[in-house]
Amino acid sequence: MGKIIYEKKGISNNYFLIFILVLSVFLGNLNINIGFALKPHMVLMVVIFMLSLSKFVFHKPQIHETFMIFFYVFYCLTGVFSTYPMASLRLTIAIFIGLFSYFIFKFLFSTITVKEFERIIGTVGIVYNVISLLFYLFGLISTNFNFYGNGIRVYGLMLDRSMPRLIGILSDPNIFVVSNSFFLFFFLANMKGKKGKIGFALALITTILTFSRGGLLATLVGIVITIAFLNVKTKIKIFFVIPIMTWISYFIVLKVMHIDIYQMLIKRMESVGKDGGSGRIEIWNNGLSLFLDNPVQGIGIYNFRDYNAELFGQGIYMHNTFLEILVESGVIGSVLFFIFWALLFFRIMSIVRMDKSKAFLLGAYVSISISLMFLSLIASEYLFLFLALIWRYSMTEKEYLYREQIKLEGK
Repeated sequence: MGKIIYEKKGISNNYFLIFILVLSVFLGNLNINIGFALKPHMVLMVVIFMLSLSKFVFHKPQIHETFMIFFYVFYCLTGVFSTYPMASLRLTIAIFIGLFSYFIFKFLFSTITVKEFERIIGTVGIVYNVISLLFYLFGLISTNFNFYGNGIRVYGLMLDRSMPRLIGILSDPNIFVVSNSFFLFFFLANMKGKKGKIGFALALITTILTFSRGGLLATLVGIVITIAFLNVKTKIKIFFVIPIMTWISYFIVLKVMHIDIYQMLIKRMESVGKDGGSGRIEIWNNGLSLFLDNPVQGIGIYNFRDYNAELFGQGIYMHNTFLEILVESGVIGSVLFFIFWALLFFRIMSIVRMDKSKAFLLGAYVSISISLMFLSLIASEYLFLFLALIWRYSMTEKEYLYREQIKLEGK
């Protein structure tokens, strides 16, 4: 299972294992609470690591990965002097698990071809979105299409101030957008076949049904950027296909789910000025005041929620990853993260320059960057998976074959 192979034809040994592993990342709600959420992909990766220990390959870090590791190490060390050390320990463990997962992803992704890799992405994307839509529909049926309520979760539906928001098989509509972003942009750039068109339609519908204001903004910007890098022929096709698919989707949702997406979106956007971004502006102001008191090394990893509860009466997340890093790890941590995130951008651009059909990587990067301004996702499994996907695309087939040849000659 741990043997690294390269095949031009057929299916690689690890193909089905990788498919199950990637799919398991999106089944995080099926977890066991043991002080932290023990999720399916965590268990699977420990098993994979143990079984492939003798064959495991630690790939040399690229420069952006080096700064990523520097950042996470420093971020975790801020917990040593934090006011709430147990909270710091919890996120430190989560980050360790995330980094462990990242290196397992890299090892496994290197054992399959790019074509197989993309087949897995496409299949998992469709399965994920179909299941999420079905769960959402079950939720609608269970509530008899009565959307009155707040904070109520029924299957894949969350009633948020009488707004029927899709959460699919996750627990938060905003995080669903992030988890689904790579699939959406991947399908957008690969709409030549039926699978791409179906996948994009499904991903677009589920994303819109989250009614996530920040998520929809991030998605729109990502779509524009992705299309901008595609060739003229593909652009023309997309400009015809997307409006048609959007109208068809609108009427299907209206007739089957009894939801007028257009009216819901208008209502959702009109509420921005009234709720202060669901209270985020007040939370961010609290965070900035804490930063000004601890500007160099911050208040300590994962301490904002406890500080906010003690000083401002709300035990709530920052809902802004960049600001959270600034507040909890100070200027030093923020600089390290900024360098890592900027180097990742240049890594993606080098991939896109070689092959403009991979522009969906840039679209996903920009979309996720915008989402990070509204969510706390520093230790999210979706972020580590996205980083591993970027790494796989940065490893060209030519480079891979050269490494394999060197290994064979050394035996």
